[in-house]
Amino acid sequence: MTSSTTAIRVLLAAYLCIILPLALNPKDILAWYNLVTLGGGGTVGGLQYSDKDCDMMALEVLSSYLTQYGVAWYNFGSKCGGGTVGGVQYSAKDCYLKALELDPKLTNAWSNLGSTGGGTVGGVQYSNKDCYMKALELDSKFAVAWSNLGAIGGGIVGGFQYSDKDCYMKALELDPKFTYAWSFLGSTGGGTVGGVQYSDKDCYMKALELDPKFAVAWYNLGTVGGGTVRGFQYSVKDCYLKALELDPKFTNAWSNLGATGGGTVGGVKYSAKDCYRKALRLLQDPETPPRGLWPFGRD
Repeated sequence: MTSSTTAIRVLLAAYLCIILPLALNPKDILAWYNLVTLGGGGTVGGLQYSDKDCDMMALEVLSSYLTQYGVAWYNFGSKCGGGTVGGVQYSAKDCYLKALELDPKLTNAWSNLGSTGGGTVGGVQYSNKDCYMKALELDSKFAVAWSNLGAIGGGIVGGFQYSDKDCYMKALELDPKFTYAWSFLGSTGGGTVGGVQYSDKDCYMKALELDPKFAVAWYNLGTVGGGTVRGFQYSVKDCYLKALELDPKFTNAWSNLGATGGGTVGGVKYSAKDCYRKALRLLQDPETPPRGLWPFGRD
């Protein structure tokens, strides 16, 4: 069967199983939800609906029938960042809370609630650490939750205490291609993964082998003297330059580049003094986000 024939069959199946039911019954919750899973939404009744529109339509129906569809709320928060349902505005955190009130065993919803700082579920207040530990109690093989727990200092899972390093090693045993976990393991001095001992430098190089556009890992590699990535040797200065090409607002990279005498970023030559001035301006800018933090809430 050719790829074009397969594509046609998939589209036909989508029409028969999802779009046609919606044309006949716009309150078919499952059909709206299934339309989201195809990606990109679709056309129903002559109107084009995006993924977010479909999630909102499903939830509008759910708000009328009080049906137990916690996963729809989770998807609405994680994929769309929330929105308006039944005339009420819901943030991503609100969505995760709604999801968990409906289904307290939604592992990803616990992890993402942790990424928003935690919240109250079933009348109980959960901190971000509590949320990650809840997620891991439900699924001890959830690599993202292990990494997130490590990023806030570790915690207790299954009656055992795990340090931040332990958490990153657990994450990497489960997912050896987890770029951010490699970088974070490096920040704890390295550790053992798959029976192999990795130094901090090894960890940063592993992260960059997996994702050469990871600015924080380039910066971190610079702080340990540079290293080899994909067959090329990078000096300390090279690493800071790479970090700044990828993220021109990386304050610490500007400061450290200044310490090496400056360099060329984005086609412009910066002296050491120029670099320090750039760093100071960024430090005084309230809109400059901190660098080096794990992007919590990754699904």
